[in-house]
Amino acid sequence: MGFAQIIFLSGLAAVAGPILIHLLIRPRFKRVLFTMIDFLEVSQKQSQSTRRLREWLILLLRCAIVSLLACMFARPFMTRPGEGVERPDRHFMVVDNSLSMTYTTEGLSQLDRAIEKAAQYVKDHAAANVLFDVYALCGDTGQSRLAPQEAVDALERISASAHKAEMGDVCSAARDAIQTGEHTSLYLVSDFTRAAMDALAACQSLTGFQDVITDTVAAPEPDNAMVKHARVLRYQNGTVELLVQVENTGSVAQTRRLGASVKGLDVGVTPEQTLIALEPARSGDYVLKLTPDSATRGRTFLPVEISLSPPDALAVDDTYFLGVHIEPSAQQRVLVAGRTPDQGFLVREALKAISRAEFDDNLILRSNPGPTLDHARLDKCDILVCAHIGDDLAQDIDALTSFLARGGTVVFFVSRDMSLPTAKRLYDRGLMGAEPFERLDERTSLSQVWPSDGMFASAGLDVDTARVTKQYTLEHLPLWSHFACRKAPESTGLWPTETGYCLIYTLAVGAGKSLLINTSMDDTMSSLTKRPVVIPMCRLILGSGSAAYGYGYQAEEQVVLPVFESEQVRIDPDIWVADPSGRRHPVIVTGSSLTVYTPDQTGWLATLSDPVRYAGINPVQGETDLHPTESVDIDQCLAGLSSPRGDPLPGNLAAPGADLNRPLWRLLAGIIIGLVWVEGWIVNRIKR
Repeated sequence: MGFAQIIFLSGLAAVAGPILIHLLIRPRFKRVLFTMIDFLEVSQKQSQSTRRLREWLILLLRCAIVSLLACMFARPFMTRPGEGVERPDRHFMVVDNSLSMTYTTEGLSQLDRAIEKAAQYVKDHAAANVLFDVYALCGDTGQSRLAPQEAVDALERISASAHKAEMGDVCSAARDAIQTGEHTSLYLVSDFTRAAMDALAACQSLTGFQDVITDTVAAPEPDNAMVKHARVLRYQNGTVELLVQVENTGSVAQTRRLGASVKGLDVGVTPEQTLIALEPARSGDYVLKLTPDSATRGRTFLPVEISLSPPDALAVDDTYFLGVHIEPSAQQRVLVAGRTPDQGFLVREALKAISRAEFDDNLILRSNPGPTLDHARLDKCDILVCAHIGDDLAQDIDALTSFLARGGTVVFFVSRDMSLPTAKRLYDRGLMGAEPFERLDERTSLSQVWPSDGMFASAGLDVDTARVTKQYTLEHLPLWSHFACRKAPESTGLWPTETGYCLIYTLAVGAGKSLLINTSMDDTMSSLTKRPVVIPMCRLILGSGSAAYGYGYQAEEQVVLPVFESEQVRIDPDIWVADPSGRRHPVIVTGSSLTVYTPDQTGWLATLSDPVRYAGINPVQGETDLHPTESVDIDQCLAGLSSPRGDPLPGNLAAPGADLNRPLWRLLAGIIIGLVWVEGWIVNRIKR
């Protein structure tokens, strides 16, 4: 008899624990004077004697349990001579069933070919005392000790899986077989992609196979391009822009067409952005534009499928599933103030157009009734546009200060007859980014190219919105006249003119911001309002429109979907989702999120009731990567698995004189369980 892990025998020192506890909790008797104790003494002696016997028995049981636990972890074994002793011949068979094995040529997939090879291996090694263990590389637990025909049947039931490749179950079963002295062999059939190699590298601690045999099923020059990843880039003008990464993981140059569709809806895709051309081992990023119809406006989830056509030999990664959530912007309330209610007609029309295109008609546009600012309307707006800085505005400085402090936006346009004293008071109170002090009646133009993203961000303006407006040429735009301005140190100036002054000055005030636009709202000082550039100018005033978010997950990744504040009151706690195969699963509703089960298939995950949610489930990164692996790398990875204890033995007999080790830890585990039950029974008897 011996121990495989003798260091665990040091745990025998823990026997001192039960002994120490026994000594510390011994009962202490107090002497009490009492008459007529003749019969009491006899009863007490009998009771103490029985109790003391039980306590010693409990102590012995507890010491035995601790000792046996230490011995069990030391992995005891019984050694017996192996001469003439028959032992089984175990063949551990691993078939790669990852998604890359669905690569199909001439009507057969790599997985079909792998199963055929494995079945032939079984037939070639079938004998009276030969057992087979059949395992799938991805997801499925194996079947052990199968007869040849049972092994063939198990192989034919293997199907492709989106699980990550791993060999944990194989290693555990093989380790037990090796320790019992069985003749073990490993047979592995795979395409040996990077994912499979990672799984093999994770089991390098396993040694002792008498033989390691591999079969490779892979196309010599694989033809494969895949949609590797996709995300929502932005949502503008009713169009969802997607950034899609495509990679050529094969050995053949790819010329494909990248497209997108929404299930049940017609969408538009910009044709010139969908043609891709990739050399082997290359990747590229592409932008797709989707224009859903009016049925999708408002808060909703869209099931977007991004695909490459025509499909190649590995179609499972030609489609990327992405649930797209379009969230409308919060309601924007704009108040336009001028000398007359009709002032700034063209600007108001531009604001209405932006509302229809980007704010889902959530823009509320009102006009101030006259030159005096209506404080009641000011309290109910988010953006104040002042078409004229007149003397009446000086009386509203305190109201403007409060409006900016609570996060409002004030936009000041200069005009020919503006009140310079009022402008100075607004500047001195820190409500404007610059002080206009002199009108320059000379034609000039903007002299700077489009400002950088960092400059827009520091100015408190929406960067994504600014990027969209780059299609409009603002440089060299003529201004008939403008004002010389004294810039505040903390403000930002955008688009300097040839005279050195800027078209726009921005200033952060409290939680809000102030914009001074150095031209008039009409066409008396420039031609802004009569050109298409009025649209981007108004867009900068309003900020960004609706936002969009993408929900794409990998197989075996936890899926969490949002619950919006407006839904939390009426949401049904009993929500179910359907997985890609149509099976139903319950959803856990926790505050502002829906926690869904961890999916193990690719495709769509969708709720079966309100709120409507879609999540795309895609292959694990790298599982369909067909970049070829060098044979030298495969040999190095498998070399550590084979550490034979001598040459492989013929037949199924042990060599003369060879010792066989029979593990005893299972026997000890059964004894420990029995002792624990007896100890508990005795303790309960004492309590009674």
